[in-house]
Amino acid sequence: MAKLFRKGRFQFFQGKGWGQYVLYIVLEMLLVVAGILIALEINNGNESRKNEDKAVAILHELRRDLRHNLEDIEKMNANLEFKDSLITRVMQDSVSRDDYRSNFAYAGVTMTYLTMNFQDNGFNSMTRQSEIFSRDFDTLFTNLEKLYQGNYRLVETMQERLGDFVINNLERWSLDKPWMYKISRGELTEEALDYFLEDPYYLNTVDLYRTYASLNMLSSLREAKLQTTLAIVALSKKLSPEVDPYAEFEGYLSARNDALWAGDTGLYSLASIVDFKLDLDEEGLKMGQVGQQQFRVYPQNDSTLFLPRGDLSLIIDRSKKEITLLGGLRPQTLIKKEKDAQ
Repeated sequence: MAKLFRKGRFQFFQGKGWGQYVLYIVLEMLLVVAGILIALEINNGNESRKNEDKAVAILHELRRDLRHNLEDIEKMNANLEFKDSLITRVMQDSVSRDDYRSNFAYAGVTMTYLTMNFQDNGFNSMTRQSEIFSRDFDTLFTNLEKLYQGNYRLVETMQERLGDFVINNLERWSLDKPWMYKISRGELTEEALDYFLEDPYYLNTVDLYRTYASLNMLSSLREAKLQTTLAIVALSKKLSPEVDPYAEFEGYLSARNDALWAGDTGLYSLASIVDFKLDLDEEGLKMGQVGQQQFRVYPQNDSTLFLPRGDLSLIIDRSKKEITLLGGLRPQTLIKKEKDAQ
């Protein structure tokens, strides 16, 4: 075939000048270059599609990991909130001998703790192959770094501290308390009941457990739950833009409606003594005592905001221009000031 092509080319140029020969060579070179460019474009297109498919697969894996993490966080939250209710009764001296006998959870309130491991395969894949993601994912990646290296790491640290406390306490009791081995078999002796009900040092143990579990770890878990939810919402917007990303979190988190909440911003007075400010900026809503630190609050619905770390709800009554704070010892009502103080 090559011989025939060369022979045909020789016959084509017989009797013709060098100018036409040069023109033919140039055209032939252009065809070769064009063929190479087309091949490269096709190859680049294939590589681009492969990278897009790979990126989408990583995002799906990441969303599955985050949903798994959210389920574990909610289980841990429920466990710690249940224990906090038991601890509150113990600390208030509201638990009787019969309560201990009928509900073994009172005896084991400082002896057990849950553990969880955050799934991070998708995040690690995204980190290792960050070059296949466009600049549109920079904000998402930054927020995921804060979630995994900030929120999750803090929870893990709190979990380790709580675990060390429980293990050390069990080891001490195993050496000092003869009734301890019977508790491990589900037997609650009178000596054990005497200790739980009458020993003043036991309350110190319960109070320290509450510090590790309720005051530190529970607040960290609530913040981790929020940030995990926000990350899932951001991923769903990219993977399923036609679906409402907040639908699966109804009752916990809703989309931010700045036009709605803008009318609620301003100064609010608590018993005409302390002023609070509800503000709106590019990042969202925040509230706090005037002159003090402001905290981010998030909408649960069109009339309720919540502060995750403090487990505090803010109920807006627009007709009365009031905010009711729920989550403390008793509800507090904030009344909007007609003229905002500077």
